[in-house]
Amino acid sequence: MGGLDIKSWAETGWTPALSLKFGVRYSGPDPAERQLSLLLEAYNGYSPNGQFYKFKTNYLGVGAYLGF
Repeated sequence: MGGLDIKSWAETGWTPALSLKFGVRYSGPDPAERQLSLLLEAYNGYSPNGQFYKFKTNYLGVGAYLGF
């Protein structure tokens, strides 16, 4: 599974910010069972966090998500 999100804002001169996530999902045959997703995450662009929108930021991380 994976996804790419590209956003841009007038406040930052329409410079695109890229967010990429991809990984695997583990689940049983029954759709009602719990699911575990392990993802690699990357972000490059201006901060998406309110008052810090003028600061460039980038990160690489790992995420574990539980679905019920």
